[in-house]
Amino acid sequence: MDKSIKSIIIQGIKDCIKKYIVAIIISVVLLLISNSMSDPKQAIIRNICSALFALPIVFLCCDVYQLVSTRKQRELVASQMNANISTMFVNFVFMTNKFRKSFDSAIADAPDVFLNARNSNENQIFTDISSVNHNGFFIFSYFDDFCMEISNMLESKLFLTYASNEVISLLSEFSMEYQTFLEEFKIITKDDFIKTGSSQELQFEKSNIAVGEKTIYNIIKNINGETHILYLASYPNYDETMLKGLYRISGTKAKALSNELFKLYSIILQWEHLNNYTISKDNIFVSTGRLVQNSHINFYAENNISLNISWN
Repeated sequence: MDKSIKSIIIQGIKDCIKKYIVAIIISVVLLLISNSMSDPKQAIIRNICSALFALPIVFLCCDVYQLVSTRKQRELVASQMNANISTMFVNFVFMTNKFRKSFDSAIADAPDVFLNARNSNENQIFTDISSVNHNGFFIFSYFDDFCMEISNMLESKLFLTYASNEVISLLSEFSMEYQTFLEEFKIITKDDFIKTGSSQELQFEKSNIAVGEKTIYNIIKNINGETHILYLASYPNYDETMLKGLYRISGTKAKALSNELFKLYSIILQWEHLNNYTISKDNIFVSTGRLVQNSHINFYAENNISLNISWN
């Protein structure tokens, strides 16, 4: 049996036991109390205890039978569910790698390199974020809305039926922590991002692809005489001078970001451990600076960032 389905069945049995443990405990307590009583009270209490103890055991057996009998169905759902969650986490780790390395280096990393980033401690993350020069066209763009992806999962009846309470809790926690991470970009001051230079060779052109009312830009760079699209992005505040800039992140801001990234990486590792599942980059490739699947570009979400920036 696949490890993931084993974990789901084991977790399901644990959930069943949790549902009835209170009734069983109450029956044991009443049984102990009845020992100090005399008939007929003792007989009545013991009859109640028997019912409180027997009914949960019957229902528990039914629930466990249901879990085992739907093993194949659960296995298929678990496989698809884990694949979807894994893809989301891979995209997240790939995105965060661009906070920790130069943009060109980050997008060129092999899967085993950038996926290993989730094993970093907080000091390693802080050192990376605070020491690298960040491209304005990435750092000031809308970031992928993983909160929306998680919300869509949690609204699925199939997901809620087959996912364990621990998985639902972890995804909810990831969504909340990611929202906190995005909060760090809502109001940015010059003290947070110190301009160190600019990439004047970059060009910005409007893409012919539209996402709602948002304007998508191709970020173009000439490399060895050839034109390359480095990135596709939309911006809450479009200013080419700002977006061409190179920036260092202040120690205070880097500390806040590294703290949040460490929490998010930790949640991913907890999910992997809980499901006996290791995230991978199977069937995913890099296109225009971001991770995509089946040739579909994950564009940035609306309304998750509100920047207030001005540069001299």
